[in-house]
Amino acid sequence: MKKIYLVALTAFLSTTLFGQSQIQIDFESDGKMDNATLNKTEEGYFLQYTLSSDGKKHTTPTITMGGDENSLSVKKNVLTISSQFMRGENYFKFRYDNKQKKVLLIGYDNKQYGNASNNGSGSSSYNLLTGSYVANWNSFDEKKNDLIALPPISKKLPIKIYTLDNFSDDTITELDAVGYKLLPAKLK
Repeated sequence: MKKIYLVALTAFLSTTLFGQSQIQIDFESDGKMDNATLNKTEEGYFLQYTLSSDGKKHTTPTITMGGDENSLSVKKNVLTISSQFMRGENYFKFRYDNKQKKVLLIGYDNKQYGNASNNGSGSSSYNLLTGSYVANWNSFDEKKNDLIALPPISKKLPIKIYTLDNFSDDTITELDAVGYKLLPAKLK
């Protein structure tokens, strides 16, 4: 029993103190597991991953934009970097592309909780494979004292390719700019 407790405590402390989140994923769908590690630093976080095909350690630039809580998850060979901050969340979804032999950013989801009255709350989703952008935002009507759903936004945007190797603050800024440009005027 003491051994189990000690192992659990060690795992918890190493993640908490050294700020690391590790996950295994079969990026290349070759039956061999690849590793991805989210490393937290004083400046922000960066991701390191290894592909079974090349055996190299790939490292993203340090990302200073984002939330207080960043984590990794995997679903159907899609790696998601989640970034939670005080009034919202970002989800960056990556998948290996066999043609380009690179891990590509395929989706960006954003949730906003708005201010205390939830003005500006809502969500957006940008599919970078198809260029499809969909958003649903809310505005607080002070006269009615009610939260009003604004008309949904649905746009087809040019397809833009971002790789995990060059995923950076600049990438996040570009993605946020797309959403801000399409944001209803009353929320800007």
